[in-house]
Amino acid sequence: MVTLEAPTSEAMTRQVSCIQHIDGVLSAALVYQCADSLDAMNEEVPDA
Repeated sequence: MVTLEAPTSEAMTRQVSCIQHIDGVLSAALVYQCADSLDAMNEEVPDA
């Protein structure tokens, strides 16, 4: 399992593609992607 970060979804796709082409890697798949703006990620969420 690998956790990746990238500034755009296109950059994330390129990173996964690079991993798929590493010798010895049998499979690589993007299982979950979250694409929030920086403002949204910095927004404080109150406790419920």
